[in-house]
Amino acid sequence: MRRVRARQEPTRRRGPGVLFRGPGPARPGAALRRGRPGPPVPGRQRRRPAGLRGARPRGGQGAPVSVRKWDLAWAFLDPTVGHEQAGRRPVLVFCNDVIAGPIGLVTVLPLTTWRTGRRVYPTEVLLPSGTAGLPEASLVLAHQVRTISAGRLSPAMGSLEDPVPREQVATALRLWLDLGGG
Repeated sequence: MRRVRARQEPTRRRGPGVLFRGPGPARPGAALRRGRPGPPVPGRQRRRPAGLRGARPRGGQGAPVSVRKWDLAWAFLDPTVGHEQAGRRPVLVFCNDVIAGPIGLVTVLPLTTWRTGRRVYPTEVLLPSGTAGLPEASLVLAHQVRTISAGRLSPAMGSLEDPVPREQVATALRLWLDLGGG
């Protein structure tokens, strides 16, 4: 069985040559890392409270934009791990507008450029160039579905209006998620 000892407050310096015992950071700036107010440290900016950290633009990301289901927009998908689609690329928004809007998250399907002769798999849908503002023929990758912050998106470049590719995308996603009915 593990023994638990009472924690003793360390002796620290407060100002030049003054020792004290009691609550407070063990080193300057330590309280800032724990999210509590502490003495300002020269050259260090005070961090925002945890609830506000995600609200500021970071790495080219801005404030959340208004997008709707079936919109195509550019997204910043980094950081990624393994075989996930990375970088700045077009995505197809595929989520419930009523639920996604207030929480600031959107479910997207990344797109990749289609090259002549490349096989199209059952979880992929080919969109010809010019569809909803796409500069090149692209594949919707239903097997790469992910939910991201709306702040990662640029304003919509177009919307997928044709019901045929819409149904193909829904079928590919049902197949990938094993939801049946498709």
